[in-house]
Amino acid sequence: MGKTKSMSLFKNKTYVKLFLASSISIYGDWFDILAISVLVAYGWNTDPVLIGLIPVCFALPGILFGSFAGVLADRYRKVNLMMASDFISAVLTGLLVLADHIYWILPLLFLRSTMGLISSPAAQSLTRHVVQEDQLLKATSYNQIVNNSGKIVGPLLGAVILAVFSPKICILINVFSSIISGLILLTMRKIKENNTIAPENDNKPQSSFKESLKEGWTFILKQRVIFNTILFSLIGMMSIQLVDFQFPVLLRSVNMEEPVVFGMLMSMTGIGSILTITLMNRFKEIQYGWAIGGGMSLIGFGFAGVGYIVEGISLLIPASFGLLVGLGNGI
Repeated sequence: MGKTKSMSLFKNKTYVKLFLASSISIYGDWFDILAISVLVAYGWNTDPVLIGLIPVCFALPGILFGSFAGVLADRYRKVNLMMASDFISAVLTGLLVLADHIYWILPLLFLRSTMGLISSPAAQSLTRHVVQEDQLLKATSYNQIVNNSGKIVGPLLGAVILAVFSPKICILINVFSSIISGLILLTMRKIKENNTIAPENDNKPQSSFKESLKEGWTFILKQRVIFNTILFSLIGMMSIQLVDFQFPVLLRSVNMEEPVVFGMLMSMTGIGSILTITLMNRFKEIQYGWAIGGGMSLIGFGFAGVGYIVEGISLLIPASFGLLVGLGNGI
């Protein structure tokens, strides 16, 4: 599909389908993350070192295969890539339900994160094809709001379900959400995509996969602002992942093992993110250096505060630090 005529984003049926598929998948993922954290930390009383490997399994595929995923999204049909990612992720998530030890969970999470890695750049690229350029920022903002609202609703509903049922029910919900997302994408197979591999000049040879990767890295290394931003974000995200999945261990150590407490912390970060995203959409210009640096600083202050949680402390205090983390994340 080419660029659409000027219209409201939600009157664009193709965008609505893409938005729904992504939203359902995101909400399912947040059910899943809470359930896995609770199962591993509270149900199995797993060692913190092994719990620390969970974010590694989430992040490592991006480091190893991130560039390949971007090239795949440029060279092949994006709807098909996203659809395959959803259906294969559903199978891998189903296998998580059968896992009875963290040694099974870790490789399954690694494989599933690899499949999710393919979907993300394809979704971003497809959004550019189905909305007008002047609506792209708004569409991206909507996607971020959904991601962070999933971080609010998912943990809260997940905590309620965990209080009544088992963590594996939440994991099963993610199985069905991936299937539904894939079925929605199935209805989009016939849309036209402007694949970047289609050369303007038919006589011009198509660059190889290796050459495309080389071109991408060459561009990044030559653009100092982009390279420094990526490096800064890498260091920041490594710091976040260092402690993110250790929250259940911390809560376990201060006798706050109820899933509702962990779900509340996750939800407060989502609320903070939505607040800042909504506020920043009102600005016509943003000083990106201050925004990125300030956002990371707020996350750091929030994590530092959470580190002072002790047994018997009021829940309002960790909730306020979670909100601070969310404000920084939103920026």
